[in-house]
Amino acid sequence: MRESPQGGDGGHHRLVENSPVPILVVDTDYRIREANEAWREAVEADTVQSLLESSALQFIPEEAQPASKNRLDQALHNDNAVEAREYRFLTVDDNRRYARGSVIPTIVDSGESGALVMLENITTQRTREREIERRHNQIERLYEISVELAGCDSPEAVYDVMIEALEDILDLNMCAVDRVENNKLWLAATSSDLPDDGYSDPPVDLEEAGLAGKAYHKKQSILVDDVTEHPDAEPDGEYSSVLTVPMEDVGVVQAASFDRAAFDQTDMELVELLSGHAREVVQRLNNEQELQKRQKELDLLRQVFSRVFRHNMRNELSLINGHAEIIANNNESESTDSTAESILEASKRLLSHCGKARQVERVMSEEREIQSDSLQRMVSAAVSEVESKFPSETIAVSVDDVDVSAVIGIEQAIENALENALKHNSSPVVVRVTSKIQEDCASIVVKDNGEGIPEEELGVINNEEETSLSHGSGVGLWLMKWVVEKSQGAIRLTNTSEGARVEMTLPKK
Repeated sequence: MRESPQGGDGGHHRLVENSPVPILVVDTDYRIREANEAWREAVEADTVQSLLESSALQFIPEEAQPASKNRLDQALHNDNAVEAREYRFLTVDDNRRYARGSVIPTIVDSGESGALVMLENITTQRTREREIERRHNQIERLYEISVELAGCDSPEAVYDVMIEALEDILDLNMCAVDRVENNKLWLAATSSDLPDDGYSDPPVDLEEAGLAGKAYHKKQSILVDDVTEHPDAEPDGEYSSVLTVPMEDVGVVQAASFDRAAFDQTDMELVELLSGHAREVVQRLNNEQELQKRQKELDLLRQVFSRVFRHNMRNELSLINGHAEIIANNNESESTDSTAESILEASKRLLSHCGKARQVERVMSEEREIQSDSLQRMVSAAVSEVESKFPSETIAVSVDDVDVSAVIGIEQAIENALENALKHNSSPVVVRVTSKIQEDCASIVVKDNGEGIPEEELGVINNEEETSLSHGSGVGLWLMKWVVEKSQGAIRLTNTSEGARVEMTLPKK
């Protein structure tokens, strides 16, 4: 049997009036017969009186009205209460809110069937939850964007991806990215909604760049709710709030809004997250570009080095050598003969340097294939070549027959070691070539009985650096080192009590 909630005719009046939760009573036509102050506040109406006799359906979104009518009808026509459930309702200005409500059968003043609707306004809770979910989705999408940023092949592409993310993911429709170069801000990219007159025409000196310059120098983000109240804000256009995020030495990101306090701490943190990813990619790309630039400079230096040795100096030295030979062969003066011999020897040494410089150029510029080769064959070929240049000298060889991995032309390193031993020692010269076999590598050892390699030469090679105060006399030692290292091996130069010792270690095949 349907009764009023208070057990008496119209007893629900006290419940409606005194309840702290929003309540209204509707009749079978869904007209509001009663409402309390809490309901008025929930729907943001001017007065309770303005709600009476109006349709309760006005507070139900159109797409939810069929289901809502069905729940009301359960109470109005079937005398069934409807358990509490969550749904959306509208304010008088059609703003959507969230509530948890229930429907209870009751009797209106005329004695006909009615329904008492009670709700709990959970708008704040649901809004907060949905905001958290939205921020979580933004963070996930920003991490996806970080993958796209990593695939960019230029800083310009990075800035374009940033603007897309700021607009599409973070809903910042008026934003710009500035890059820093030569202590100035240069516009790199802007959003489509940024007004034409809403941003300074770069370049702008960092010292005169207002919030952007301050954020850049302090490496700190700046959030301004009202630009008219901030001493460093110099807005172009009619902006009210501004968010500025530095990208360390790369640049600055700025977002603006015509609304006051349009950005919050979370907005700033998300822009910082995006900017951090972008900054790392731009720095990497800039480093790569700098390395490419340095490589071009080194290539140019190599070309100049090669040209000077192979062309200019070689031509001049060939002339010196030719004239010195004429003097040596045709002049009977002892003094002239001595001078001519000195010229001849010097020119030969310089011509040798030129030849080795050419070998170095080839070693450093060519991609040489590493292949398997016999230790005995390599040593035998090098010894034969050197003995042809020094026919009066004999080299003692005792090398194991083992295969090693080495670049094509490894004989050049062995030849240089042998030539150094023969050239820089006085008679009688004793040069021995032996091998040392280990589990995963094999070494060629060249020893002589001379005074050893000058300590200055050893220091240059071991430190891998030539300076104006410390440099080698030629390129032979460098050639040995680079050829062996190109073979993924190692070289060790030492002086012993017996003379110089060169050990070249190569990996076994």
